[in-house]
Amino acid sequence: MRPLLLGAAVVVLLAGCQGENDPGEMTAQQYRSLAAQKSTLSVDDVTAKGAIRSTKLEKAWSDDGGAAPAAGLDCLFARTTFKTRDRGVARFCFDAQGTAVSVERNRSDLPNPSY
Repeated sequence: MRPLLLGAAVVVLLAGCQGENDPGEMTAQQYRSLAAQKSTLSVDDVTAKGAIRSTKLEKAWSDDGGAAPAAGLDCLFARTTFKTRDRGVARFCFDAQGTAVSVERNRSDLPNPSY
C-alpha cells in the first residue's frame, strides 16, 4: 500500500509541474505563440508565460548582439529553451499605452543569429 501511495504522490507532483516556467524562462514554442499574437499582445500575456524585467537577461540580450530598445519602451525578457537547449533570449517591448511594439529573440543556438 505504501509504494502505491508514494507512486501516486510522485505522479501528482510531476503533473503539477508540467507547463510551468521559472520566472525569466519560457519554451521556444511559447515564444512563437506569443510572437504570432504581437498585434494583440499585452504585458500580462508575456508575464504569464515567464517574461520578467531583468537586468541580467537584458545584459544577456545585448551580449548576444541585440540592439538597445527605443527610448521610453518597457521591455520584458525571458530565456527560451527547447528541450534542454538554450534558444536565446526573447525580448518583448511595450509603449506607454501597453501596446506591443517589438517581439524578438536572439537566436544564440544559431551560428549567425539574425535579429
